[in-house]
Amino acid sequence: MVYQTVPLFFGIVSICMPDTAFFSYLMVYMSFNLYYFSVVLAILFFLLRRLSILYIIFFTAVQILLNEKILKNIIRQDRPKGSCSDDYGMPSSHSLLDLFWVTWFVLEITIGTRKNLKLKNKILITFVVLLNTVLVPYSRYYLGYHTGLQIIIGSIMGFFWGLLNFFFISRYNNKMKKWLWSWRITKAFALIDDYYKVGENPFSFDSNNTNNDEDEDQENLTVNKPLLEKTNVNYNSSSSNDEAELN
Repeated sequence: MVYQTVPLFFGIVSICMPDTAFFSYLMVYMSFNLYYFSVVLAILFFLLRRLSILYIIFFTAVQILLNEKILKNIIRQDRPKGSCSDDYGMPSSHSLLDLFWVTWFVLEITIGTRKNLKLKNKILITFVVLLNTVLVPYSRYYLGYHTGLQIIIGSIMGFFWGLLNFFFISRYNNKMKKWLWSWRITKAFALIDDYYKVGENPFSFDSNNTNNDEDEDQENLTVNKPLLEKTNVNYNSSSSNDEAELN
């Protein structure tokens, strides 16, 4: 197939398209969808200053760096014949990134920090992300940027990358927080912790959780100490009265 380069956004960028039909422009939109989402993430982070958004941005950047600068240059597989892009295409970064986000989001709303969301919200989020799972990788194939194999390998890698990152953060969240909160920029930016609270992470195997439980028990004992003392006084008074009646 012969692809043509079409300028978009007043000539700022250009993209490959097989034709100028409506469906082709729809595929262009889906192909750029990840860029839109990245911009939205950045804006949300600066507005809300949430730790969960920082995690997503950080691991997304790591994934892009590893794939674009290292993995593609190791495999060195060309893009499809006739593609407007002349760099390497294995694996597809769009497919990898798309499945990475989808996997992470689905895990978060099912067993992660957002598992208490209302069912209708879970269904809506799942529908949107699964729709992207199909359309974003296909758009890269349709527009001639990747072969089917490059799409499949990228999608598989993205799925496992999402699993790895979710369980890595779940496992080492408290240690990562301690590391992040030691940065001056984190303190200056007033980062808000909206991820797992200390002792609430069901996936954490950190011994700190045990210490936290012990501290909580000690705190409850301290709080209830006056009540315990009052109970003992009442018990001693009752015992004395009973003994006096018997005598």
